[in-house]
Amino acid sequence: MNESGTATRTIVQRLWNLCNILRDDGITYQAYVTELTYLLFLKMLQEQGRETSVPPGYRWNDLIKREGEELLTHYRSLLLKLGTEGIGLIREIFADAQTSIRRPANLKELVTQIDALDWYSAKQEGLGDLYEGLLEKNAGEKKSGAGQYFTPRPLIDCMVRLLQPQPGEVIQDPAAGTGGFLVLADRFIKERSDELFALKTTEQHFQREEAFQGLELVPDTHRLLLMNLMLHDIGGDKVRGGDTLGSDGETLGKADLILTNPPFGTKKGGGRPMRSDFTITADTSNKQLAFVEHIVRALKPGGRASVVLPDNVLFADGAGRELRSWLMDLCDLHTILRLPTGIFYAQGIKTNVLFFRRGKTDKANTQAVWVYDLRAGQPAYGKTRPLQREDFAEFEAAYGNAPNGTATREDQGLDGRFRCFTRAELLTRGDNLDISWLRGSDEAGEDSLEDPEDIAELIKEHLQRALTEIDNAVLARKHRNQALINIFAQNAWPKKSLAQITDNMFDGPFGSHLKSSDYTDAGVRVVRLENIGHLHFVREKETFVSDQKAMHLARHKLQPDDILFSSFVDKEIRVCIVPGDLPTDAINKADCFCLRVNKEAYIPEFIAYCLASPTTYEHMRDAVHGATRPRIGLTDLKRYQIPAPNIEIQRAVVQNLRMVYHRTHTAEREASRAIALLDRFKKSILGELIPQGTADEKTGGTPDSIRKIIPEFQHHTNSSKITQLGLIPA
Repeated sequence: MNESGTATRTIVQRLWNLCNILRDDGITYQAYVTELTYLLFLKMLQEQGRETSVPPGYRWNDLIKREGEELLTHYRSLLLKLGTEGIGLIREIFADAQTSIRRPANLKELVTQIDALDWYSAKQEGLGDLYEGLLEKNAGEKKSGAGQYFTPRPLIDCMVRLLQPQPGEVIQDPAAGTGGFLVLADRFIKERSDELFALKTTEQHFQREEAFQGLELVPDTHRLLLMNLMLHDIGGDKVRGGDTLGSDGETLGKADLILTNPPFGTKKGGGRPMRSDFTITADTSNKQLAFVEHIVRALKPGGRASVVLPDNVLFADGAGRELRSWLMDLCDLHTILRLPTGIFYAQGIKTNVLFFRRGKTDKANTQAVWVYDLRAGQPAYGKTRPLQREDFAEFEAAYGNAPNGTATREDQGLDGRFRCFTRAELLTRGDNLDISWLRGSDEAGEDSLEDPEDIAELIKEHLQRALTEIDNAVLARKHRNQALINIFAQNAWPKKSLAQITDNMFDGPFGSHLKSSDYTDAGVRVVRLENIGHLHFVREKETFVSDQKAMHLARHKLQPDDILFSSFVDKEIRVCIVPGDLPTDAINKADCFCLRVNKEAYIPEFIAYCLASPTTYEHMRDAVHGATRPRIGLTDLKRYQIPAPNIEIQRAVVQNLRMVYHRTHTAEREASRAIALLDRFKKSILGELIPQGTADEKTGGTPDSIRKIIPEFQHHTNSSKITQLGLIPA
């Protein structure tokens, strides 16, 4: 909602408070707003002097003067009359309209309260703002479930400002919801054209009646959409009810500008898009992927788009990868904005905004993608920390004032939020666009949440995501392990021992011997087994040692790209590469070997993949010594042979495995996060935050949506799937 005045905010709150009247009638929040839409439509037509389009006997004053059963009977008759015999927009808004109100006294109270509002002030500040405020209030109430149709207005405002809609352009939203993108695009144009009076008469007509087009699948939401457009003086003839992923989408037409937040998830029943013009996503039930194909096809040459999409569009394999490659060929995908979590009123999900322009040709339009990370290390958003326009100020400054991302930009490096990745770099990642580099956690602000509903939604988000990711993690790990095993199956590749690959550096001084001077009062960083994840370095386990007596624990000074390899054999091999930003004073403890390969002939990452293979695990398990803590001997490690193809083949293998490992890591991270949150859930929601007993009567206890998911999640956490992931002991 735009920054509305005091009168508008007051009226919105009074209207929202009226929902208490209808609770006894069992009316939901979504139904309540629909009921208000019927009544507000009639009242606003009266206030605007536009009642001539309503049949006599069915206008506002005909409603307000009635009482009791006569009022309720007349109201039901009114809904039927306007829905079947109304003209134009009236008929669309009241199509199939029914009331959920059963008590005449409740209806009378609603009508009386609406009639008594300060309509003069509301008209001065804008009836459209009033209705937008009501929609936003409804979306902010999690129980309404309306958040999925309502994109936060500060985010829409940012997207509109950056793409700069112009008079004369066809602007489309193929998932129109309640009309936020169309309304704010219209406002942007009107503010820069003296409310359209600076345009010619024909141009004014185009802007009011033909400039905006869209589709909305859900009938009740389409009703709210039409009301919103009417109150903002936007013609709704080209904003229809229908399915963009069906034949309706094919008739939607071409657009100069597309702004949208398409629905996430899969089509009901696993259905596929019913589009004869689809090729990339014709066989997928993933709605967001299919919407991307529609958007690319609906853009005119040179047309631009800004689209809100979940993370999985950036990394999904199969149709997802093909779609991204196709998109970057046909369009210049110039900017990706990684959004913070918790900004949507519905179930939280990690999202991004993609900015792209359709090329004049269909090849090689994307030369580089700029990524702005507004997620890592950000505070948590929710009721106590709503999203504000100011949150996008730094991103907008970095984006520049050119709508197609052609302004001069600065790569802010590893410590900054804005970075550039060339098309060649993206190809080495398998066109995986889920790119992050900042060390701050995506969930850094979660512990700052205070509102019980925000915490409940957060827990629900991670639990639901984990239920999906558990299956994905198991499957991804199988693919990863098979890919690693395949390296050893290449009989044509020569094999060499690790001693040869490391130029026999095991035999002599490895790096530099430690001296007493290596220890300072500040301490020295000791890397130990706890720092070695499965091909990733675990920084949270870093340890400092200052006592010289502990020197016997250490082996060598570390360098970037050294390979750390566990001397103990557990359920899998622990191996990782020393990151480039690890301080050079770090040393490794005796429980992990350090391998420094000859980089002229070998890529350290390739060697690490070989060592992480199940083939290596099987070999090392047979070569261990010791009963209590089986460990590998240095001599056995030196003799172990791995594939040693030429460096170009190594590079190709690394490029393919990076994508597989990224998917596996993402899945395991989500499952681990959900398991950790389950304990927090029990302590906070069930215990400390909402005490059982009398508090339940006041707060409603555990939200039903979370209560239902706990047994299913607990079943999964006790299953063999989690055990396969190594997240809990077998």
